Amino acid sequence: MAAHIYQGGYVNLYLEAPEVCTSRILMRSLEPDAINRWPTGTRVGVSIAGSDAMAFEAEPAPQSV
Repeated sequence: MAAHIYQGGYVNLYLEAPEVCTSRILMRSLEPDAINRWPTGTRVGVSIAGSDAMAFEAEPAPQSV
């Protein structure tokens, strides 16, 4: 777990998985206790099951000038 942000009705969890993705992975949890359950620095496993998963195109990396 790299970071998390409480957004009121949900928590954004930011994961680092450099072997999978060059940017952080954003997961959204509806569990109000997600920050306490997965503190920063915790190793987590991710699985996608069911029909509630959504994917978004990654934002392009900033171009250096």
